[in-house]
This record gives sequence, C-alpha cells and structure tokens, in this order.
Amino acid sequence: MSGLDPMGRMEVRNLIRELKSSGKTVFFSSHILSDVEALCDRVVMLHKGRKVAEGTVEDLVGKGGVRYVELVLSPVPPTECLSAAGLPESAVSVQGDSLVLRAADHEQANGWIERFRSAGSLVRSCIPVKQHLEDIYVERMGEEDLHGIGGTGASGTGAGDGGTGGGRVG
Repeated sequence: MSGLDPMGRMEVRNLIRELKSSGKTVFFSSHILSDVEALCDRVVMLHKGRKVAEGTVEDLVGKGGVRYVELVLSPVPPTECLSAAGLPESAVSVQGDSLVLRAADHEQANGWIERFRSAGSLVRSCIPVKQHLEDIYVERMGEEDLHGIGGTGASGTGAGDGGTGGGRVG
C-alpha cells in the first residue's frame, strides 16, 4: 500500500476489512508496520528469513501498550528541586520555559507530578506514549544484532531480507 495515494490506501484498507467481516482470511505482507497494526489480527515478523516475533497485535504491543509517559511542566522547577528528584538524564529535557520528562510508567509520572507541582510547576500535558509494532521490530532487531543472529546492515526492510512484518486479517 506504500505506493498508493491516500484515497487508494483507504480503499484497500476498506476492502481488507470487508473481506475480514465476511469471514475471509487475508495474508498481508508489508514493511509499513502501522498498516499491519491497523489491519491484522495476528502478526509474524521476519528478519533475514528468520522469525523474530509472532502473536496477536495485542500480545506483541501489550494490552496497555504504554512505552512511557511524557510530562510537560512549566515553569522549569529550580535546579535544586531537579537535583533532589534524582531524575535519569535520559528522561529530562528543557524546551524553552518547559521541562519535558519521560516517565517509565504512570506511577513514576504521578510521583514526579506531585514533586514538581509542590515546587510551583504546572502540568501542561501528560501523555501516555503507546508502543507500536515498529517499536517491537526495532527492539527485536537490536536483540538479534547483539546476539549475532541478524548481523548489521540496513534497516532490515530491503528486498531479499525475508521481509519485515505481515499478518493475518480475519
């Protein structure tokens, strides 16, 4: 579907959904994992001809599917308050007069909200960032490369590498 214009993509998605609702099974192969996630019930991910993940979309991305919670607080709390919070450096960035934090989960986000609200900051946004099939694929490719199974190279989406992902609809 990557070569289609937006209307063509919508028509193909609708056709696949119609086939699914009529009880048909469709095998769908694509490097566009957002399409796989939107259309498929079950997924098999391949890398260089080897299966690296298999399951339902829900099983692979998790039922809640939250990778992290992004908080935006303003104004930036005083330096001593930030230091006392013991925030991991990778979880903190300052953008203008706002502090952007990446909390590992809702519990951590709530703790940070309490701490920084008491220091005078306001919560401008609190957004759970979902995990997607693309995140799973990238994570698994990192594991494969670490263990020497997948090797290194391009994104793993080139022709002849055994594909990226695909799934069964219906």
